[in-house]
Order: sequence, then C-alpha cells, then structure tokens
Amino acid sequence: MKKLAGLLVAVSMPLTAHAAARMVSQTGDWGVYSFKRDGKPVCYALSVPKEARPSDVDHGKNYFLIAPAEKGGGNEPEAILGYAIRAGSPVQISVGEKTFKMFVKDNTA
Repeated sequence: MKKLAGLLVAVSMPLTAHAAARMVSQTGDWGVYSFKRDGKPVCYALSVPKEARPSDVDHGKNYFLIAPAEKGGGNEPEAILGYAIRAGSPVQISVGEKTFKMFVKDNTA
C-alpha cells in the first residue's frame, strides 16, 4: 500500500516532468518518498490516518503528506482524500500535537 501511496501522491502533484515516486525509508507512521521534478530530486513525507470519524462511514483511501512547495517557499501540508469534499467544508488534520486547518478543492485539502 505504501508504494501505491507514493505513486498516487506523485501523480497528484502538479504535472511537471517527473518520474514515479519511490519509497526511501519508513519511520513509524511516516514514509519518505522521492521522485525527480525537472531532473532534481524532490522528497516528501507521507502517512495514512490512524482513525477516521465517524467510524461507520467508508472514508476511502486517505493520505496526508508534507512536501516542498513547487514554487519554493517551504513545505506544504496536503491531504488527499478518497472522496470529493464540498467547497467550504471544514477540514482539520492533527499530527501529534499540531493541528492543521486546510482549504478544500475537490478531493484535496
């Protein structure tokens, strides 16, 4: 599943010339992946949720990643969800003690 997640994330990133992502390492709940964008290596961290609420709903395959912004300026968190989200819906993701409020577009936040 982790290799599939890496390929899914590479495909979801803006379409510039890059090769398919490959897993570099795994530490706890996080995997580190790498691919080439315009001939330069790009690395990102990816994890899958430990829980989703409400528990009686099929949430599909969901991923959370932190990757370098394509135009520079640091790293950006992104959630890729297994379903479309209504525009304006609140999305909040917690990683350890940090909480991220996300903006929504289609199936990403």
